[in-house]
Amino acid sequence: MQVDDYILKLPYVDLKKKQLLPEYSGIYYVVDEAGLVWYIGQAKKINERWAGKSHHRLHQLEAQKKKQFRIYYESIAIGCLDEVEKQRIQQYNPHLNGSKVKRKKVHPTETLLRETLVALSDFAFILGIEPPRQNDPLYVQKCIDFRQDWRIRKKVLSLNVIHIGINQAAMGEVVEDWEHKKAFLGNSFKTRKSYANKWESSSDLSFDLAGQRLVVNGYAIEVCNVNKEVTELIKSYHLQTLAGIQLKTLNQESLEILKKKCCQSQGTLYIPEKFSGGIVELNHQSLQRIRQYETDPIKLVFNEPINEKGGKFLLKQIAEEYQTGKRGIGSRSNKIDISSLLTARGIDKTRYINLSYSSTPQRGRLYIYVKCFAGDLREPLGKQRINLGTDQGSQNNSLPISNLIRGSKGIKAQSLNSYNLSYNNIYMRATVDREAWLLFETYLSDFAKIELSQDDGYIEKVYISGKKYIVPAKLSLTIDNHRSITIPFGPKDEMNYEKVIQVIRERLQNSGLPNLKISFTRETIKK
Repeated sequence: MQVDDYILKLPYVDLKKKQLLPEYSGIYYVVDEAGLVWYIGQAKKINERWAGKSHHRLHQLEAQKKKQFRIYYESIAIGCLDEVEKQRIQQYNPHLNGSKVKRKKVHPTETLLRETLVALSDFAFILGIEPPRQNDPLYVQKCIDFRQDWRIRKKVLSLNVIHIGINQAAMGEVVEDWEHKKAFLGNSFKTRKSYANKWESSSDLSFDLAGQRLVVNGYAIEVCNVNKEVTELIKSYHLQTLAGIQLKTLNQESLEILKKKCCQSQGTLYIPEKFSGGIVELNHQSLQRIRQYETDPIKLVFNEPINEKGGKFLLKQIAEEYQTGKRGIGSRSNKIDISSLLTARGIDKTRYINLSYSSTPQRGRLYIYVKCFAGDLREPLGKQRINLGTDQGSQNNSLPISNLIRGSKGIKAQSLNSYNLSYNNIYMRATVDREAWLLFETYLSDFAKIELSQDDGYIEKVYISGKKYIVPAKLSLTIDNHRSITIPFGPKDEMNYEKVIQVIRERLQNSGLPNLKISFTRETIKK
């Protein structure tokens, strides 16, 4: 973000004369000749922090041969350094703060935005621009009441928000397979390590790839999915630019129609069945705050060259990679021919092809259900102190996380009062290669299952905090030096992890399978 009068009135030295920095504690600001804030930091003694080659960002700054940097500084008491530094970083959003230290080349966030917009341009449109949410205390309070914290995080509250919609119907005209479209969206929003900032998701769920946000040059960009029903309401678009990239933009008439008939969640623009209920009212109010987008507000500071390939080309390329085997199952290594092993052992190769209660997650795979080593899923693990037996140690959260339990008896909310639940057993859900499971089911059926009974429920992803969730333990198997097969597993009865892997190892060693190599991965916590 650009420097303001507050920083410009502070004392400074040129980066090349950093030895002249003062000895007292304070906050320092690295600013280039164009007034862009590159880095903000703190030090108990500012001169010592920059002495010699000691500063961890010095090599990145010196790599910018065409830039001239100044270090502005202000005196701050040691006890206040953390709080003030945090405030200043949120206020100025420096180019380097938060980026990887080891990389000399750090691309600006504006480049990431422009690259993403080009990739999505064939399917994306500008919905409108929203004024700062901090100016609407009633809206903020509603977000708090319904735990919509993603909408009102501190770094976003004070910013204008530009809303982008992704036309799912337009993507469907290019390719029909959802896996191809999901891969395209995932590639568009994936984390790129050499950038100063990254796209942040409103959800850790894999299918919610469009609920994304990027903070860049004093604005927040939020992206949501738009289904066919909504796009059919749009009368017309006009062309406008965002960060210099030309996109279709809603005119006032179309925006007013959507504001009247639609709601906007944290990742989707949709038409509700009825405008009642607290969360629906909040999602409707969210859309009312959006105004027509008229001019490009983002001033480019770096204007780096970018890849100009559009969305249709990239989506077709991804679909072709799936068809040729460059993507998807088995794309990274040679597939094991398990079929002959199944035939030799008299195993029915057609089993589990058509399961009545659930569709398969993708071609050749099955959903698999395992219990949790960390605790009983009848109660939210986020309310407990749990230990997975790894270097991560104990995990603790003061707020329970509402994990939805699904099954033949319908969807239930995970409860602190386990006797209120209608499911006797609750599992985590994962996926497994179908033929691999057929081959090893005899040895693993005590520790994982494919079919659930009426008294069994499952949780798609077990969250123990707002972002952290549990990844099941995994068994990795290599047959005759081919690529590994991975199968999730869990405990049986009161068995701990060590006892389970002992039993599985003994069974597999007596299986008679050729050159079988076995390894195990503990249940872990992922963010």
